[in-house]
Amino acid sequence: MPELLPFPALVGLEPAQQALRLLAVEPRLRGLVLAAPVGSGKSTLARGAQSLFGAGTPFVELPLGADDDVLL
Repeated sequence: MPELLPFPALVGLEPAQQALRLLAVEPRLRGLVLAAPVGSGKSTLARGAQSLFGAGTPFVELPLGADDDVLL
């Protein structure tokens, strides 16, 4: 298993980090879509945030260029 960066190690994604923290503590929130330029660390951030959630929490990575139909 590859070593994951600690969640706060990613700089410049503070709003996304805050959104993931809120998602971890507020059960009424249903999900989160991270949209940012290629190479900004979205996948790394999401993988690092898995430690905030339970072991069975599903994470879905959408393919590049996914449209509304794929998302829904």
